[in-house]
Amino acid sequence: MSDTTINLNPNLNSSAISIAPPPAVENREPEHAVPRATSRRNGKGRKIWIDIDNSPHVPFFLPIIDELRKRGFEVELTARDIYQVCQLLDFFNLKCKVIGGHYGKNKVLKVLGNCLRASQLVPTAAKFHADLAISHGSRAQVLVSKLLGIPAIMMHDYEHSTKTGFIEADWVFMPDVIPGNAMSSRPDHVFKYPGLKEDVYVPRFVPNFSTLSPLGISQDQIIVTLRPPATEAHYHNPEAELLFAEAVRFMSENPMVRAVVLPRNMKQDAQLRRD
Repeated sequence: MSDTTINLNPNLNSSAISIAPPPAVENREPEHAVPRATSRRNGKGRKIWIDIDNSPHVPFFLPIIDELRKRGFEVELTARDIYQVCQLLDFFNLKCKVIGGHYGKNKVLKVLGNCLRASQLVPTAAKFHADLAISHGSRAQVLVSKLLGIPAIMMHDYEHSTKTGFIEADWVFMPDVIPGNAMSSRPDHVFKYPGLKEDVYVPRFVPNFSTLSPLGISQDQIIVTLRPPATEAHYHNPEAELLFAEAVRFMSENPMVRAVVLPRNMKQDAQLRRD
């Protein structure tokens, strides 16, 4: 990214990057159907436990939480302190119990950290007595659900992430563009939905133009938001970093384009400011 200029000064007019601080088919009924309330519109007495495992899951679950509560379900929220999860919880005024954090890039530490977080989640989950556990990739929640006998749904949107194997959730939800056997060894326990997970929450997005001025961006410019590759994820492909750098270089050549980069962590923030 040596050809890219990073604009940290809103008064500069050059084309550059302003860096922001790291801050729901295929309708098939499985053999064992997901537990339901007695009425489609009445979830009274039913408890749903949602575990937020990454920052994109905060806006993703917002409309789902609203709809569940509208139907009378009691919802308990837990989250992992990773990337911008806590900042987004505060931004959306979402009451949530934050348990555990990020355990680095090393795969052994990831496994140990996952087991540690599962043990930390047990008291909260046991006290809540959930009828159903839902997450978008939380392996710790699946471990706890198996231990406590809670039916679990795990959502996925990336076929190259590692399968959960022996701790596979009871049901898997995923976009219909992903092959049926990519994320589960039990195709009869897979539900598919049309589109991508972003289709769940993007329709609720309302732009706030007051954020442009502090970043030195005018409303007549083309605004692009970027999130760097997940360099610490087990599924990371080094080619993603090359593609990211090239995309930034291409956009920086157009004076009408301003890119806002949202680093996943402080390490990425520091690297972007250097490059």
